[in-house]
Amino acid sequence: MRILFLSKRQYMGKDLLDDRYGRFYELPEQLAARGHTVMGCCLAYHRRKKNSVVPTLITPTGVTWHAYDLRHGGLLNPLRYHREMLLHIREFRPDVIVACSDAFHVIYARWLGSRHHVPVIADLYDQFEAYGANRIPGLQTMFRKAIKLVDGVACVSDPLREWVASLRGSDANTLCLGNAVDHRIFMIRDKQDCRRRLGLPSGVKLIGTAGALTTDRGIETLYRAFALLAERYLDLHLVVAGPRNT
Repeated sequence: MRILFLSKRQYMGKDLLDDRYGRFYELPEQLAARGHTVMGCCLAYHRRKKNSVVPTLITPTGVTWHAYDLRHGGLLNPLRYHREMLLHIREFRPDVIVACSDAFHVIYARWLGSRHHVPVIADLYDQFEAYGANRIPGLQTMFRKAIKLVDGVACVSDPLREWVASLRGSDANTLCLGNAVDHRIFMIRDKQDCRRRLGLPSGVKLIGTAGALTTDRGIETLYRAFALLAERYLDLHLVVAGPRNT
């Protein structure tokens, strides 16, 4: 099968190609390792570092990635990106398009697929309606319409799958495809040694989270829950890591 992935380039403070990072990098890799012919196109919304990778990258499994910048010559240039996507549709002739990373890519891929008669799968690694871009008038309506009309949806969690099913119906092609852990990086280590290296206290209970610690992501719920538990367990400590606005 010939699979075309569309994704933004920068997310979660990482660069998809420079860092070879995350779900949008690993999904194409695993599909290529299973014998599929995979091409990826990633769009950078922000200016990239000068030492960023060249516009085309071929990964160890044979995935060909094409990188594009939304800003070209200091100006926004979405038409250039659109022309390149039409060229890939004609020359690569994908059997399916997979749209990742945000509402924009889901909406655009759904339109592209319907225009060129190519099935489209939306991959939701998060609830895109919670993103700031959703404040753009009409975007939420277009996103929900695209979710209803794509040929299938993969969701990172069961609650997200249930939300998709509320739009598409319970019998629609919707599945939960959770994130995995790379055991080459994450492994069981000595607990006390880890606490010592991170400067955390020993002999106490630790709970915590890492990621965006902002009010729009519901971090206040965690803080309130910790306050309630701390009244019952005096040796409980909260550990957090990530950007916050509180």
